[in-house]
Amino acid sequence: MSVLMYDVGITLSDCSWERHHHAFTLACSFLTLNRSVLIFAGGRSVLTLSEKMEGLEGALSDGLLKARHIPSLRELRDAIISLGGAFMACETGMKMAGLSSDDLMEGIRVRGMVSFLTEIGSHPIMTL
Repeated sequence: MSVLMYDVGITLSDCSWERHHHAFTLACSFLTLNRSVLIFAGGRSVLTLSEKMEGLEGALSDGLLKARHIPSLRELRDAIISLGGAFMACETGMKMAGLSSDDLMEGIRVRGMVSFLTEIGSHPIMTL
């Protein structure tokens, strides 16, 4: 089995909407510069990978963001996927958040931290 390798790893560690928005903006920027990105959602940050995307703390409304010409978290997440970025949901985090793989958006791999570190190799990791 071959292991994918990414240029940059980003880990999310809580359920802060603002941190996720920043991380997703950062990921989109890397991807625009042709640097591959893998985002690992640990702990309750897995909520950002669910279809409903509910339970994030401090979320700004999509209406407010639109009025200010700022992409929504969902739009950024979709852009990451369309630009070739990838996501992993933490197995333990899924249990913490009370989610099953059926609650996640399509294409999310549920794995542990060792899998994330293996796929990042010696490339940089940012924790937000």
